Amino acid sequence: MSTRPASAVAICIALALAVGALYAQTASFGFISMDDLNFLVQRPLVAGGLSWPGVSWAFTTVQPNWHPLTWLSHMADFSLFGMDAGRHHLVSAGLHALNAALCFLALRALTGALWPSALVAALFALHPLRVESVAWMAERKDVLSGTFWMLTLLAYAGYARRPSGGRYALVAAAFTAGLLSKTMLVSLPLVLLLLDAWPLRRWRGGGGHATAKALLVEKLPLLAITALAALLTVYTQQSVQGVKSLAAVPLAMRLLNAPIAAVTYLWQTLWPSGLAAMYPHPALIGTPAAALLPAALGATLLLAAISALAWRQRNAHPYLLVGWLWYLIALLPVVGLVQVGMQAHADRYTYLPMLGVYLMAAWGLRDLVAARPSLRLPATAAALLALAGFAAVTWRQIGTWRDSQTVYERMLAVTVDNYYAHQVLGALLLSRGERDAARQHLDAALAIRPQESFAHTQIGVLREAEGDRDGAAAAYETALGFNQAAYLPRARVASLRFRQARYADAVPHMQRVLALTPDDVETRLNLGTALLQLGRDDEAAVELARVTELAPDSAPAHNNLGVALAKLTRWQEAAAQFERVLAIDPTHHGAARSLQMVRAQIPQ
Repeated sequence: MSTRPASAVAICIALALAVGALYAQTASFGFISMDDLNFLVQRPLVAGGLSWPGVSWAFTTVQPNWHPLTWLSHMADFSLFGMDAGRHHLVSAGLHALNAALCFLALRALTGALWPSALVAALFALHPLRVESVAWMAERKDVLSGTFWMLTLLAYAGYARRPSGGRYALVAAAFTAGLLSKTMLVSLPLVLLLLDAWPLRRWRGGGGHATAKALLVEKLPLLAITALAALLTVYTQQSVQGVKSLAAVPLAMRLLNAPIAAVTYLWQTLWPSGLAAMYPHPALIGTPAAALLPAALGATLLLAAISALAWRQRNAHPYLLVGWLWYLIALLPVVGLVQVGMQAHADRYTYLPMLGVYLMAAWGLRDLVAARPSLRLPATAAALLALAGFAAVTWRQIGTWRDSQTVYERMLAVTVDNYYAHQVLGALLLSRGERDAARQHLDAALAIRPQESFAHTQIGVLREAEGDRDGAAAAYETALGFNQAAYLPRARVASLRFRQARYADAVPHMQRVLALTPDDVETRLNLGTALLQLGRDDEAAVELARVTELAPDSAPAHNNLGVALAKLTRWQEAAAQFERVLAIDPTHHGAARSLQMVRAQIPQ
């Protein structure tokens, strides 16, 4: 027994070193254009690092999700590392290594079993399905929420052994912090209820003394927190049209795709090949429901068969039912019944649900060896071989996240009719000036999905680059026709009209853009400037003052605000703005002249 603490420490170290060895390569990776740029790098309050305005924004913004702790973690990275993307990646890798160790410690605390807990943690740490959550910077919310999931389990193990108000408060605090990182944790109270049955055996009739009603009442505070988080998630996704309408993804297609997705994850766990960052939902590429019916029926029968087997073994092998229900319950928020995004399924969605399946495998292997001791050596060898194989695939899969182009080309290589990959690769090539190649990919995207707003927007960008402003505006309008709430085409047409000095046309578009993304500094600056040009000085001053809050070091914002205040004869305030401009840029001659003029108006 004395060696067990040393063994536990050694296992934690081994898990951390294994994760570090695999993900060390991400130190040379950059930010990718798929969400990393627009959500992180191009958001001044995030890229500017930790600040009081940033903290306030993190807790109040719902764009694109409400996850304040995740925003704060990114801000901390920018404070520490600036734009060195590699170090940001290493933080995510470090969190994943921590999660693996915490997973082991939590399962060991819950079950008292050393090696099965270690096997679950190793599968979690090394499996290729984890790569997307760790190597994609915009998915920091997965690994950070995972940390609090594991801490909640660890705290609950202590509470279950010796219940007290303080220990329950610790469970609730860890759980709430997880929800503040990602609302995927809404299923955790139900998972805790499962753990009451096994391995904690708190249920009456299972070795414990608590009734089902008492255990459920015990979870009510956590379930109340869950309900609030779930409602907020749906609201935030609807505010950015992240939740697809029934017209875009009909209910029948959602119901058919859900069991297919659940079985796909199981297959990818056993045979993790063809992994990619986005698998298009069949409803969005024109697949008829009838074509999905056979696969959906087969998947449903398989899920039902596994469920029946787990139920039949609930007394002899209770971990099978607990692990299986853990998987299904934790997967439910992202299985697609409420369709968020354009994917049929996503590797990142397995980050926490798949722990239940690993638990089934690890304890099943333990019982097999216990029943047939002669299998100990081959079972151990098979487990180690499987882990080595997964690690090898994980190493290669991590490499596909090196930069934007490798991510998009990987999608095209392993998926079919991936209009999303075509359009984002087209946008990337267009940003590099490779217009002909970009046009081919954008045309391919629209051939698969003609109503795709983003592809039409990029066609507009292409036409702008070719000097066809009218054609560009038409493309942006087409994009808006397919999605009135789309940010990018409205931002592009607003910018185009602004640059054409068509301010009256530009203002309504810019106001709609800011309704979607209130922290868009460039658009708000342009709006303030346009209002100034239209003689709407009061409105201009309000908008420009907000820009100076979002980007305190923006000389154009302070200068234009100074002009607006001067036109309103608010001389003292105008002078302060011009002084700020000169503090930022001492060579700004326009501000120097304006300051001299304004000071002459101030009564002595």
